[in-house]
This record gives sequence, C-alpha cells and structure tokens, in this order.
Amino acid sequence: MNTVVDAVRNSSLIREHQHIVIGLSGGPDSMCLFSVLKNLSAELDLKLYPVHVNHKIRPGEAEADQAFVERLCRESGLDCYSVEFDCRAAAEARGETTEETGRWMRYEAFRARAEALCEQGVDRKDIAVALAHNADDQAETIMFRLMRGTGVGGLSGMAAEREDEAGFRIIRPLLEIPKSRILEYCREHDLQPRTDRTNASTEYARNRIRLELMPALRQYNPHIREAILRLGRSAAETRDYLDTMAAAYMKEGMERRGETGLCFRKDLAELHPALRKHIIGKALGTLGLFQDMTSAHYSGIEAILRSGSPSASADLPHGYRACMEYGRLVLRAPSRAAEAEPAHVRLALTVLPAEEADFPPGAAVFDADALEDAYGSDFVTKITLRTRGSGDFLGIRGGRKKIQDLFVDEKIPKEKRDRIPLVAIGREVLFIPRGDCGPSRPRYSANYALSPDTKRVITVEIIGIV
Repeated sequence: MNTVVDAVRNSSLIREHQHIVIGLSGGPDSMCLFSVLKNLSAELDLKLYPVHVNHKIRPGEAEADQAFVERLCRESGLDCYSVEFDCRAAAEARGETTEETGRWMRYEAFRARAEALCEQGVDRKDIAVALAHNADDQAETIMFRLMRGTGVGGLSGMAAEREDEAGFRIIRPLLEIPKSRILEYCREHDLQPRTDRTNASTEYARNRIRLELMPALRQYNPHIREAILRLGRSAAETRDYLDTMAAAYMKEGMERRGETGLCFRKDLAELHPALRKHIIGKALGTLGLFQDMTSAHYSGIEAILRSGSPSASADLPHGYRACMEYGRLVLRAPSRAAEAEPAHVRLALTVLPAEEADFPPGAAVFDADALEDAYGSDFVTKITLRTRGSGDFLGIRGGRKKIQDLFVDEKIPKEKRDRIPLVAIGREVLFIPRGDCGPSRPRYSANYALSPDTKRVITVEIIGIV
C-alpha cells in the first residue's frame, strides 16, 4: 500500500534529518505510522523515538501491549520509552474523566521524551511529536465538539501541525487517511497490531460517537465522514482568515495597560461581531487565558460594549475581567502585584565530599555526581534561580510532573504562580522552597536524591527568601 507511504511523504509534515518522537500504543494506527516512518527513515535521515504509555486500565492486557511494543522496538533497533501510570486513580485525583487524564499523561510522556532529546543537545526546532490520528478520528472529533457546543475554531478539528506550549511541533501525518486504508496497510505488511477492547465499550463518549452515532448518520448520508471533513476544512479556512484579520487589528488597534491589561481602540465596537469575538479571544490568549471562555462570557463582553456605561464590567473565567474605560474596552488578567518580591534574593551552591557536607535548614541537597552525569562537568554554572517557564517539570518517582500541574494540585492561586522562586537547570526544576507564595512543603527533584553510594553532595540554598 504505497499510497499510505506516499501520502505521508507528500504531507509536508515530515522533514529531512528530523528527530521524531512517535506515540506507539501497538494499535493499528500507531503501528501503521511506525512502519511508514521506519520505511522513510533511511530516505529522509529520520531518527525515531517510540513512546508507549501503559494506562493500567486493562490489567494483563495492558502489560501484554507494553511487552509487544517494547519487543517490536528492540527488533527494530530502537529504544522504547515506556511510561506506566494508574489512569483511573489519576483521573479521580484530578477530577477528570479517564479519557481526559489519559490524554494529558500521553502528552506529558511525549513532551518528556522530547525534552530529554533537547538535554542531549538536539535543537528544539528539529524535534517533532508524531501522532497517529486518522481521518475517521478527525470526523469524530468534529462531531464531539459540535454536540458539546463550539465555534469556528472547534469545527476545524485537529490541526495537522501545531506547536505545543513547550515549543515542540505536534504533527499528524495520517490525518487525511481513512481508517480503512490504515487497516489495509496493516494487513498488507503483516503488522499484527494489538486490539484494545475498551475501544468497543460505550462507556466512553468518543466510542459512542464512533460505534452508535456515525453508523446512524450513515443511514442518512453514506458519505457522512467526507461531509464532516469538508465542514472541518471550510471552518479551518475561515479560522485562518480570522486569525490574519485579528493579528492585523491587534498590531495597530490594541495597546498594553500596565502588566496585566490590554486596551482596544474605540472602533472595536464597529467591527463585524465574528471578527470582534475572534480578536477578543486572541487578546485573552496573550494575557494567559486560553480556555473556558463560553458563549455566555462573550455575550457579557458584547453587553458592556453596547451598554453606554463608562464603568460597565463583566467577569471572565479564572479572575479575568472585561471593563469599559473612557469608552474603550479593557481586558485585565488577575494582578500579580499583590505581594512585593523579596529583596536581595540570591542562590548559594556548595559542592563537597559527602562526609564533609553541611545541611543548612531550608536548603536542598542532591547527588552532585548524578547531576554531573546528566548535565556535564560544568553543571553548577547551569543552575539558576528563576520563576516558572514553559515546559518546566519536576522529577518524581517513576517519571516527572509538569510544574503547572503541581501548582494546580497545590491550589496555588494563579496570580501567585509567576512569583514562586524555582531552582532549575534548563527546564528541569531541582528545588521549590516552601514560602508565602509557594507550595505547602518544599519540593525536590527525585532524579538526584542522595543514596548510600553518594560520593559528592551539592547544597542548594536560597538566601534572602522569606
């Protein structure tokens, strides 16, 4: 089935000399993508890094899937980065469905593998994360969003290419390929993919769409998938046009109001409502509000624009606000200036033989040789004191935790998160002290914990923190 290989080769998503992190569950879609990328690897000089996530939802079967994928990778001469986690327990702790938590963990695993490549010296722009979503998945995603309620952006479906918050390209090379062609490719190449029995369960909303809704819609239109995909492409064109128009307006018609505010020209109210809504959404994104805006919130902003009141305002999610100031719309993020920064804060680092090391109260201690193995002999010069950044993570037993998720779990108010001091090396956080703004207890990286074999210790102390 060279048509699948040709479609991926011609998609413009796969570039020469790329380092590609690939999600490999062992199912038909990921097995097809893995096979295609292996076939193209010599031609395009690709480096492949398979990642498998064991959600532990199917005891026994999940472990068999993991063993199958790891064996396949060994036979292909590739290392498999496997992550195991209890998806049901994590979903309960996060207050989410297992679908949402499973997706979150998969993306965390892909990002962790990509970050590890950066730490090994691979340029971030040369790394892509390849996912195996296909045309059927795209149609189901659009239907899911349509039923939940969405706008033009949601109707456009999944992007074939986008950049995540850590700066990695997320690509979907199979997005235009129907499931039937993927299954045929698997048969032609005797790939023997694994079967996930939960895909046949109607417990999950997306499964019900695939198993019940789509077959019912085919009775009205046998080509319903193609019709939905055409809708998605049309919506994407409209979204791209609005993006262009919004960017042009925001360049000239919007200005900063302090650290947390954006102010628009008075002519914002004269724009077409569709463009105005798009501009406001983009502007809120620049302030840090990327989700949870509903039609009711946008209607509230429209109402204060029309009210004529010089002090009209509307509450938005997560402490954001919209208000009128002298006839102009102003969007404001939660203030980060409620507390003063501690003065004269500095970092003190000391490396000593383990038997000579001192352990000052409130300091963090790590295995210096383990850090040197990870970051080189000059690792001390790379350790910095800063606040959080995109892609930051903390090493924990069995994996890593995104700093954003740690702050959410700690219930740290959003307006305080950018004021918490972190000791980090690259994107890896080593130490978060307890403080008025910070977590309820100090947090330390588990990757460099002391052990009976520790020969040298590095003491990390933040001087001047209150």
